Amino acid sequence: MQVFAYRALDAQGQIVEGQMAAEGPAAIFEYVNGHDLTLLDLKEQSSKKTSRRAARSRHSQAELIDFSRSMGSLLQAGLPLMQILEDLEDQAVDAGWRDLIRGVRLQVAGGSGVSEALAAHDNVFSEVYVSLVSAGEHSGDLAGVFVRLTEYLEWDRKIREEVRQAVSYPAVVLSAVIGLIAILTFFVFPRLGGVLETLDVELPLPTRIMLGIGDFGAQWWPFLLGGLIGGAALFVHLRRKPRFKRLMGRAGLKVPILGRLLEMVALARLATALSSLLAAGVQLIRAMTLVEGVLGNPVMTTNVRRARNLIESGTTLGESLALAGGFPKLFIRMVRVGEASGNLEGMLERCASYYEREIPILIQKLLGAFGPAMVIFLAATVGVAALSVFLPLLQIGTAIK
Repeated sequence: MQVFAYRALDAQGQIVEGQMAAEGPAAIFEYVNGHDLTLLDLKEQSSKKTSRRAARSRHSQAELIDFSRSMGSLLQAGLPLMQILEDLEDQAVDAGWRDLIRGVRLQVAGGSGVSEALAAHDNVFSEVYVSLVSAGEHSGDLAGVFVRLTEYLEWDRKIREEVRQAVSYPAVVLSAVIGLIAILTFFVFPRLGGVLETLDVELPLPTRIMLGIGDFGAQWWPFLLGGLIGGAALFVHLRRKPRFKRLMGRAGLKVPILGRLLEMVALARLATALSSLLAAGVQLIRAMTLVEGVLGNPVMTTNVRRARNLIESGTTLGESLALAGGFPKLFIRMVRVGEASGNLEGMLERCASYYEREIPILIQKLLGAFGPAMVIFLAATVGVAALSVFLPLLQIGTAIK
């Protein structure tokens, strides 16, 4: 299916512009004539153009949640789908998001399903999102699916914010320590060295060490700066490589407390997404394929893919998770209980609720362990710098006496 951009005149002589997905130009002509429009211009364009524009929006995640919430509420209220899309388009504040909704509305008006229209904007609507909407269309519960999607997206945003807050504090403290060391190395000690060398006293070891570091930094700072920039560029390049992602993911899971946090976040996403997909009527193997893209950790993604392959060979979900490895015994046990009771979706929801309660507790433990360590490191850095400055002054005072 192709995406066309058109310009037309309405009955009042106003220019109307829009986008529409169709099999060919003939479908566009039929749509324009059916809406009392006079076609002025018609161009074929990429179906992802609007998606990229909306994805660049700073508010795309918030807009996605608002869109899902509005769709669920208005569909439950019994409003027609096209009227809902028209209202959401008119109410959109962001121009990119307004264009996206217009594209969806026009594609639905052209005869496409909602899921098909959303799939054309895959930079905004994930495979999980589109699959849930498609399942809702086939089951006749589109409103319920959008309500479930709203809950999932709000939960995911909450988890992201909690993890971001847990990481931001150590990052700020570490940046302050690095900034202090840089100021001492490149500005303070090179100038202090010239003063102390004029004094006829033997400099203490801490002072000599810091002066040596200062001289090295003053002499070689272009190479140090170049190495820092090069290292950052290399990291940005490598982080896109699947092998490097797996290496970093495996290393992160081995860090005390932090590894447990990353594992819990991935398991919570797995349980929440899988529960929503199964409740919407998506088949288990298809659901396992979709959840691979929402875990956020390549090691856990590999484990899920291994479990899915075992399910394809006839193994139950609980047994496949145990054989695949990398999943906690508690998670496997709860899945097995859900399968035995015939309420796998409900048990997965309980798993997600459990991890949702445990993640904030673990974040506090992480902050509690990291905070004192950073304070001690910062105090040691400041203490060494202070001794390097004051010990020669004390020696000078003693010599004068």
